[in-house]
Amino acid sequence: MVSLELILNRSRYTSLPKLSDVRQVTSDRTSLVHGAVFINSFREMAHIYALSAVLNEPISSEVFTRPVVGRGVTDSKCDVVLMWTYVNFDPCR
Repeated sequence: MVSLELILNRSRYTSLPKLSDVRQVTSDRTSLVHGAVFINSFREMAHIYALSAVLNEPISSEVFTRPVVGRGVTDSKCDVVLMWTYVNFDPCR
């Protein structure tokens, strides 16, 4: 669903609201769709905005201080909380 949101509303995700730090990266459209479709791909803020639009819910996170509100979302209460994990896999071990 996120990949379809990115494809059908591509102009919305090429210029996102800027954060005041370096945590936000904006890729080209092909990379955004690739990241939404394939496991172990890079995810970025555009994916979270698209997910918010698909769920029609704002998304909160411990990482970002304000809710992510996707296209068409009018509710201000964050019932969806994004949990972050990171795994460093070393195939040589």
